[in-house]
Amino acid sequence: MLNDNSAVNNINETELYEETESSSLNKKVSVLFYEKDKFDSTEKNNSFQSETPKLRKENISYIEKLITEEKALAEQKKWDELVAHLTARMTNALKYFSIEDSEVTSAERLAIEIERKYSSRILGEVLQNIYVRYNDYPNMLIGICKSIGYFELNDVMPWGPTMLVGLLSHKNESVKEYAVAIVENWADVDLLPLLKNLDCASVWLKEYIQDVVSYLEECNVLRKEII
Repeated sequence: MLNDNSAVNNINETELYEETESSSLNKKVSVLFYEKDKFDSTEKNNSFQSETPKLRKENISYIEKLITEEKALAEQKKWDELVAHLTARMTNALKYFSIEDSEVTSAERLAIEIERKYSSRILGEVLQNIYVRYNDYPNMLIGICKSIGYFELNDVMPWGPTMLVGLLSHKNESVKEYAVAIVENWADVDLLPLLKNLDCASVWLKEYIQDVVSYLEECNVLRKEII
């Protein structure tokens, strides 16, 4: 049985390069990986240092250093087990995701549960893991789009916009459609360049993208008038 008392710590970034069919350029997608400490859902903002204050002391004994390192490794294992467990649950929910379902889906409900019980950063890692592994499964990616779209932009920073770039560039235009819906939902004018440079073949998708671009440009005008 997993212990849900794991903690969020420092974020390490690595880069994943994805080559799309529509462009020969590699799109850089940041994949967030997290180190961890014991998690307490009431203290989400606790940080975990990869090198503890003890390890930075020059006069620390060899035995103390070993004990500290072993403790860090044990906490890393707990974190990995938690993320693996949540990833498996979300994967299963997305496999049964239906576009036709007008109600809140099980995948969306689970995304809400993970964000509330643990943190947005853990949710980001779970969804990123699935996005990378199941990139050739459009229905699952659409489920990810709907799960991300449930939240406001500030709730899914910084991993949300990163995933959005990959979803917008996907070869399947139904995935692109739901990714554009995320942009429309967030209504952030800073995302305009993503849509203006978006390549697609379907007339209906081009029209939808143009509608969203016009909507964001209107939002930008209103924002400037208020300022």
